Amino acid sequence: MTDATTPDSLSLRMFGPMRVLRGGAALEIPASRKTRAILGFLALTGRPTSRQRLCDLFFDRPDDPRAALRWSLAKIRLLVDAPGRPRLVAERDSVRIDLSSADLDVATVLALAARPPEAASDSERRAALALIAGDLLEDCELPDRPDYAAWLASQRQDMHAIALRLARTQAERASGEQRIVDLHRVLALDPLDEAAAASLARALVAAGRRDDAHAIVAATERAFLTAGLQAGPALRMSLRSGRTAAPPPVAAQPPSAPPSPAALDDGRVSVAVMPFLNHSKEAISDDLMDGLLEATVHMLSKFRDIRVAGVAKALQFKGAVRDPAAMGEALGVGLLIGGSVMVRDGAMKLRYRLVSAQDGALITSGDIEHAGADTFALLEDGPARLTVVLAKRLIDFARAAAIAAPAERRNAWQHYYAAVAEGFAASPAKYELALQHLNRALDAAPAFARAVGAAAWSKACLGYADRPADRQEALMQAHRAIRLGGDDAETLAVAGWAAVHVAGDFDAALRAAEQAVRANPLSRVAWSTAGWIRTMAGETETPLHDFDRAEACAADETHLDNVDGGRAFAYWLARRYDDAERAANRSIERLPGHVGAHAVAMASALAKRDLRAARDAGERFLRVFPDGVDTAALASIPLRDAESKRLLLHAVGEACAAARA
Repeated sequence: MTDATTPDSLSLRMFGPMRVLRGGAALEIPASRKTRAILGFLALTGRPTSRQRLCDLFFDRPDDPRAALRWSLAKIRLLVDAPGRPRLVAERDSVRIDLSSADLDVATVLALAARPPEAASDSERRAALALIAGDLLEDCELPDRPDYAAWLASQRQDMHAIALRLARTQAERASGEQRIVDLHRVLALDPLDEAAAASLARALVAAGRRDDAHAIVAATERAFLTAGLQAGPALRMSLRSGRTAAPPPVAAQPPSAPPSPAALDDGRVSVAVMPFLNHSKEAISDDLMDGLLEATVHMLSKFRDIRVAGVAKALQFKGAVRDPAAMGEALGVGLLIGGSVMVRDGAMKLRYRLVSAQDGALITSGDIEHAGADTFALLEDGPARLTVVLAKRLIDFARAAAIAAPAERRNAWQHYYAAVAEGFAASPAKYELALQHLNRALDAAPAFARAVGAAAWSKACLGYADRPADRQEALMQAHRAIRLGGDDAETLAVAGWAAVHVAGDFDAALRAAEQAVRANPLSRVAWSTAGWIRTMAGETETPLHDFDRAEACAADETHLDNVDGGRAFAYWLARRYDDAERAANRSIERLPGHVGAHAVAMASALAKRDLRAARDAGERFLRVFPDGVDTAALASIPLRDAESKRLLLHAVGEACAAARA
C-alpha cells in the first residue's frame, strides 16, 4: 500500500462505480465498459493472463480482437502507469498489472478475510464492511460475454460471502442496540438466515419492540415461502417470552387410517421422536420443551432417507409410559427416539436414546451438552446437533437392512442403498455395480429422484463425458434429477455435481447447490458438494464456508467428500499457496489417490518457488500416477476457468519433470 498523498500513488476502488485515484485525485474512467471490465479483471486476478485468454473473454473473433485489446490496454496504461513506475506489464504473450505498490480495496478485504476472526479488530471489520457496500465492478457487466459474466458472478459471490461472514461475526460480538443493527445487516445480506432472524426477533422482544419482532418473523417466513422452503419452528418460538408464553399450537389433523404395510416398508427407516422428559422445570418452560420436540422433528424430516412421525401423534404420548411395541404400532414406525433435558451448574444437557419399537432394545444413546443456560439458544443448537448424530445412525441402519434383504425382494430405496454401500462406498469405488443397482431402483420406480441423480453421477464417473451421445444422456438424467429433486438436498447436490462433470453445466449445478443447502442445512453431502461445485466454478470464499459447514455437520465423515481437497483448490485459486499446500497434503494423507490434491500440492509449491517441495510432490504423485501429466484423471478436473486449468496442468508437468530429472 502506498501513501495516497504522493503524486505517483495509485488507489483502485472496485466496489461500486469504479474509481482510480492518483495522488488522491480521481482520474477520468474510460467510457468503454469493456475496457473497465478488462482493468477490473486484471486487477483482481493478480497474475499474468495470456493475450489469447483476454481476447476469448472479452471480444468476438470477427472484430480483430488483438487490435481491440491493444486499444483497451493503451487506455488502461494511462490510468495505472506513473513516471518511472510502469504498472501495466504487457509482454509478448501475456498481460498483468503490478499492484504491489498500489492500494486496491479488494486486496484489503481479501487480506482481512484470510485472517482468523479473532485476529481482526472491530474497527477493521466495520471498515471492510463499508468497502463492500457496493457491488463489485458495478457498471462493468458484459452479459454478452458469458465466460467473463461467470467469472464476475463468482467474484461477487465471494465478496458477498466475506461480507456475510464479517457481519455475522460483528453481530455475535455486539450487544444492545448495536446487536440489533448488526443482525439487520446480516438479514439484508441473507434473508433466509433463520438463526439470525430468530436472534433479531428475540433482541427486539427484549427491547420492548414486539411489533418489529413480529414483522421480522413474518418477512423471513415470506422469504422462505418464496424460495419454496419452510422456516423451522425456532423462528416462531423466538417471539415467545419463555416462562409465560402459551404452548405452541399443534395443528389439528383428521383421523387417519392405520398405516398400510407398504407405507411401513418403503425401504426407508421410520422413526418417531417422543416428547423429551423435563428434569429442570424450574429452568425450562413446557412450551420450550414442546418447541424442542417440534424443532427436532422438523430438522430430522429434512433428511428424505428418513420417514418421521408427525409432532401431533408423538404428543399423544407426552408424560405417558407405554410399551415400545405399542407405541411403534400406534405411530407406524420401527424406531423410537426419546430423551431428557436437565440444567446443572449453569449448563444444559440433552440426553437421547434410540430404541427398537419391536422389542425396546437400546440401539444407541448419548449426551449433547450446551454451555450456558440460555434456553432459546438450546432450542437452536440442541435439535441441530441431535439431528446430525441421529440421521447418520438411522441412515446406516436403513442401508444395513437393505443389504441384508434378498436382492430379488428389494424395493427402490433398498436398491439405492445397495448402490451406495456396494458401489460408491467400496474401496475402490465400483461405479458399474452402483449403476446396476440404480437401474433396478429405476425399474421399480422410474421417477425416484435420488436414484436418477445417483445414476447420472455413476455415468459421469464411468467416463460418459468422453462420448457425445453418452454425455447428453447423462446430462439429461442429471437435469431430470434436479427437476424431480424438489427439497431433497442430497439429490440436488449429487445431480448438480454430475452435471458439472459430464458437461461443465455450472449454471444448473450452482442453482442446484444453492437449493440443496437451503433445503437441508444439516446435510454434509449438500454442503460439501456445493463447496466443490462453487470451487470449480471459480469461487474461493463461499466454498471455504461450505466446507466448514460440511465439517460441522459430520466432522468424522467429511473425508468421504474430501473437503480438504476442495479447500486446497479454493486456496490455490485465491493464491493462498501456503494454505493450499497444507490442505492438499491433508487430503493426500486421507485419500492418496486423489489426483486433484496432488495437482494442487505441486502447483502451490511451484507458485511459492519452493522447487524442492515441488519435486518431492512430483515424486509422490508419480508413485501413484506413473503417467504423470498424461494421467487421464487430470484432464477430467472440471475447472471452469480455462486459464486456471492450463496453469494447473503446466505446474504438474514441471513438477513431474523435476522429479524425473
